[in-house]
Amino acid sequence: LTHAGSSKTILSHSQLKNEIISSKHSSRLRVKHQVRSISARLSASALPCTFRLASQHTSTVVRALGPGKGGPDMGNVVLLESREDWENLISEAGDTLVVLDIAGKSCGPCKMMFPIFSKISKKEEDLIFASITGDLNDDTISLMKEWKIGSVPQFHFWKNKKCIDTIKGANPKALREKLNEIKSSLGYSVQV
Repeated sequence: LTHAGSSKTILSHSQLKNEIISSKHSSRLRVKHQVRSISARLSASALPCTFRLASQHTSTVVRALGPGKGGPDMGNVVLLESREDWENLISEAGDTLVVLDIAGKSCGPCKMMFPIFSKISKKEEDLIFASITGDLNDDTISLMKEWKIGSVPQFHFWKNKKCIDTIKGANPKALREKLNEIKSSLGYSVQV
């Protein structure tokens, strides 16, 4: 892996292969978690870069922006860019609670909430956190219509492929309270 526009090696092919191909049968979700780990290391390299990870099970584009380059701390948040990304994530989540951040490209409150959402994802490692930009492309616009999204940000809570609750608006305290309420009702341990 080299930085676009230069020949500086950020991660050698063998390092990348060893990091990602831990199992020939890695699930898409597991690969995305491994990619997030590598992406965090790339962010620390202070070089903006883009690379494509492809295997027989997945094809994922990873973007990492170095410090000071506008890249937010992603925490344990999986970025979804298509209906396929969403369907794979929700299928592979099984009975794990999925917390979905629904945002808009030019939504100020969404941008304010993302660092908080990311921080929560680091503390709640037994859950899956994902984010989708509703007006990113035709695929995501279609999902927003299907879900009847009229305003953003919204946070949806999914379990066993069903949306079990939602919360609207940019209210960090309300998001934490709703998350604790849902976790408690599902038998998860609740963070204080």
